[in-house]
Amino acid sequence: MAKPTTKYCTACKQAIPFSATKCAYCRTKQPASMTVVLLAGTFVLLLVLGCSGAFDWVFGLVDSASTSTARPRESVRQASTETLRSSALSIAQRYVKERLRAPGSAKWPGMFEGAGHASIMSDGRYYVRSWVDSHNGFGALVRTEYAAFLRYEGDKWTLERLEMDE
Repeated sequence: MAKPTTKYCTACKQAIPFSATKCAYCRTKQPASMTVVLLAGTFVLLLVLGCSGAFDWVFGLVDSASTSTARPRESVRQASTETLRSSALSIAQRYVKERLRAPGSAKWPGMFEGAGHASIMSDGRYYVRSWVDSHNGFGALVRTEYAAFLRYEGDKWTLERLEMDE
């Protein structure tokens, strides 16, 4: 089957070259052909799948020695210390947000800035010391520092204590 050489403009219905992105008669932008849309969609899908594989590798969910087979490590069931510290920070933020006057205005430290805000204590508890900027009752943006003590058992987080400077 031969490839078409012309198509019709979506606005003025004049015959234009198949590869045209604008109509030569009315200058209307033409929609992308299905081939371009399918190629772009395939590229995005491959990009997402590649990024998820890279995410697993970076965060230690895949054994680096087995890059060709991508076997999960035995320790996947027991989350890494870094993952648990990150989860502790996220859980603490959830508890703090519940106590804010305007939780929708909360601004947290960035990913790299907040990376050292959570630590594991000798007894297995997690200590999170960080801050949040949010609006107070008068609408002013104020910084509130907080400290949270959390415990992780099995797959459940428990807040033991939360201290907030108000």
